[in-house]
Amino acid sequence: FCVSLRSGRQHFGLDANQLHRMVQDLETFRLSQSGLLDGPGEPLSIDALFGYDGSVVSGKTRLSVLSTKGLRHAGEASFWLAQFLLQLGRWMNRRPSEKLQGVVFFDEADIYLPAMSQPATKAPMENLLRRARAAGLGIVLGTQSPGDLDYKCRDNIKTWMVGRIREMRALEKLRPLFSGSRVDVASKLPSREAGQFFLLSGAEVTGFLAELPVLPPEQLSEGLLVELARQGAQGAS
Repeated sequence: FCVSLRSGRQHFGLDANQLHRMVQDLETFRLSQSGLLDGPGEPLSIDALFGYDGSVVSGKTRLSVLSTKGLRHAGEASFWLAQFLLQLGRWMNRRPSEKLQGVVFFDEADIYLPAMSQPATKAPMENLLRRARAAGLGIVLGTQSPGDLDYKCRDNIKTWMVGRIREMRALEKLRPLFSGSRVDVASKLPSREAGQFFLLSGAEVTGFLAELPVLPPEQLSEGLLVELARQGAQGAS
């Protein structure tokens, strides 16, 4: 097969066994992920998620909540989220801005940026961490295991909010993060109370107490999630 480039064509050889295996893998992928690829669901639109599609009242800010709870297994969730991250990357290319245009929060971020494996989400997430700020997009990563984040990705995270960490192994993983701080943060983390955090930005360290969230954290059933999504879609239309 060949790939067309602006400067011409490049040819790559595949023997019959490789080609047959690739066709089998693609067909298996199509059959197993058909519901995600061509299902009847709502099209993924970053403009709609941020409210730039004209459906938001002037002066209001859209809050969109995406849940992968309805997907069958972790592989499907990883595949869907990778497509979402790629769409965010394309959106940034179309809408560069010096001003903040939106903020995306990822919970359990260590699953998407693990240190010891390469899930489908890792490369596009790394791309966001490198380029999002220049496009006016804020990225917030939440995790209970910050030491499990890929160490190369940590270099692109300039601001940290760190709460109580008692496990010595987790603290050792994070010590390079605290090396430039003026305060011995690592020794203070095990004694933090719920809601007590340190804000780290370069060498500056600030302690603060988090207030109660505006939206109380609650576990919702799948049926209620579906109903809330349906109501949101009707309201947007």
